[in-house]
Amino acid sequence: MRENQGFILTCCLLGADALFQLEEGQYGDSIGGAIPVLLGTVLAAILGFIALFRVLRRHDLPLSERLIPLYFWLGPVALAAVFNTWLNRVDYAANFMCVSTSSDSIMAGYDFKDDGRYKYWEGSPFGIAYNYGRYVRRDSIITLLPASTRNAPQEIRLIIRPYSSVSHPAFNQKSVLYAMNKEGAIINSSNGYYIKEMSAK
Repeated sequence: MRENQGFILTCCLLGADALFQLEEGQYGDSIGGAIPVLLGTVLAAILGFIALFRVLRRHDLPLSERLIPLYFWLGPVALAAVFNTWLNRVDYAANFMCVSTSSDSIMAGYDFKDDGRYKYWEGSPFGIAYNYGRYVRRDSIITLLPASTRNAPQEIRLIIRPYSSVSHPAFNQKSVLYAMNKEGAIINSSNGYYIKEMSAK
C-alpha cells in the first residue's frame, strides 16, 4: 500500500481539480481555459496506463494489491463523469425555443427548455459566459428567474413581437424577443433576440 501512496494522492488531487474545472466550466469557457483541461486529460491517461500496467505485469504481487491503483484511478474518473452529467442536465432537456442576437462579434442568447428552465450565454470568439435559471411565460411576456447572479442577464423580462393571441401558433420564427423595463416598455438599446429554433409547442 505504501508504494501506491504517491499514485493514490495524485489521483485524488487530479479528481478534485477535475471537479473544480467542471464546476467553473458551467459558467464560462475561454481559449486559455482549455489548457488545464488538456493537461489534466493527458495526466489522467498516463495514470490509467500505469494502473493497467501494474495489473497486467506485477505478477509478484497479489491481485488484490495490483488492483488498488486501478480502483483509485477509476473512482475519480467515474465521479467526474457523473458530476459532469449532473451539471449538464439542462443541456440534455428538450428545447422549447432558442434565440440569439444577430451580431457577429458579441453574441448572446437563450435556450428555453420545455420544463421551464433556461440557459443564457454571452460571449465572443475569445470566450463565453453562461447563466442558468427558470422562466415563466405568460402570453407574449417571458419573465426570467436567474438561479445565480453569476453572469446573469441584465434584462429581467422579454416580450415577443409580433404576437397574436387569436392565432395558432401565437408567434413563429419570424418573431423577435425584446428586453423590457419595469414599466413594460421595450428598452431602446435592445436589438432583440431572433428565434433560431422553436418546437411545435
